[in-house]
Amino acid sequence: MSFVVDAWSSNKAAGAQKDASKKAIAEQQRQFDLTRSDMMPWMNAGKGALGDMQALNSGDFSKFYQSPDYQFALDQGFKSMDRSAAARGRLYSGGYGQDLVNYGQGLATQNYGNYYGRLADLAGIGQSTATNLGTCGQNKANSISTQYGNIGNARASA
Repeated sequence: MSFVVDAWSSNKAAGAQKDASKKAIAEQQRQFDLTRSDMMPWMNAGKGALGDMQALNSGDFSKFYQSPDYQFALDQGFKSMDRSAAARGRLYSGGYGQDLVNYGQGLATQNYGNYYGRLADLAGIGQSTATNLGTCGQNKANSISTQYGNIGNARASA
């Protein structure tokens, strides 16, 4: 009789251990999913920046020319040059047109490095996030493997 009670108790304990391990696995999965969801904006921003850098490296400068900081500096510089040329009576001269071209080219040269650097920083944030998520995922996989081992041990001990 004592053997039957011991077997029943062992099965009950093994079942409790399996249930606890399954709950642990579910909680680890939930936490990883939440962490991944929370980190996705940074990872997506990094992916977008990397794509923009690749476009620049391929000769597509359209996003650079449309960037708010470049557009603001260009517009303000042109307005200032317009006012200066108008005050001197040179607004419609050929020399003034060349001055505008030189200003635009110089501004683009100055701002390109800053723009590219900001994209590189943002791409780096995305890369760090991806690395952190990879580490988090590996830790989760290790923990879940341990829990599956616990389930196996519980079955074996029953």
